[in-house]
Amino acid sequence: MLEGLYKDFDEFCDFFDVYKVETIGDAYCVASGLHRTSIYDAHKVAWMALKMIDACSKHITHDGEQRDHSQQVRVRQWLTKHEGFDFDLQPRDPSCLPKEFPNPNGTETCYFLEGYRNSALESGLPLVAHIDAAMKAISEGGDA
Repeated sequence: MLEGLYKDFDEFCDFFDVYKVETIGDAYCVASGLHRTSIYDAHKVAWMALKMIDACSKHITHDGEQRDHSQQVRVRQWLTKHEGFDFDLQPRDPSCLPKEFPNPNGTETCYFLEGYRNSALESGLPLVAHIDAAMKAISEGGDA
């Protein structure tokens, strides 16, 4: 069952130019900026996470069922908001942050990543269209 998902995830790594660190059981670990740095490293990992959620929601399980995982899965990304990027981020309760999290003045937090919208597209289009438009824009040297 995971083999099919991991094959899709491997293709996403190529598309987003992120590095697959390793898989451990059912954990698929990626990083960006290890082999080539970019000002969009956090964005690429966030978009990859959203594509992974989308792929999981369309995956047929070993018993032949298709389950909607979109409501069951929340991806936590330590992602700061950048102008020009419309990530749907929900702040995490600061009391739930790890004690190692750098928070000297109480202004930093961690977010739940819920989605992404590219400002050049209609909001009703599928998530994949918004991510593809953003990747095209940054590959051409523009802002997403």
